[in-house]
Amino acid sequence: MNELLQYRYDVLASLYWSPCTDKELNNRDFCKHLPLWYIHQILQTLECDGFIFERKDGVYKALKGKARIELNRRGYEID
Repeated sequence: MNELLQYRYDVLASLYWSPCTDKELNNRDFCKHLPLWYIHQILQTLECDGFIFERKDGVYKALKGKARIELNRRGYEID
């Protein structure tokens, strides 16, 4: 799996366990070196694919069922 695709699943796993805003996500260790525009692109892609949604207060949350299936398929230990 290429590195950019790996970030997508790292972000999804992070939001699965701990919902947060885009700026809070940017402060997490695995995202600190990524530009904010790239994090926005990842969030937009995950939202379009139906894995996450943004609440009115700007917090992103993973849709637990769909996200769990995809993360388990990708080798993350979610169950």
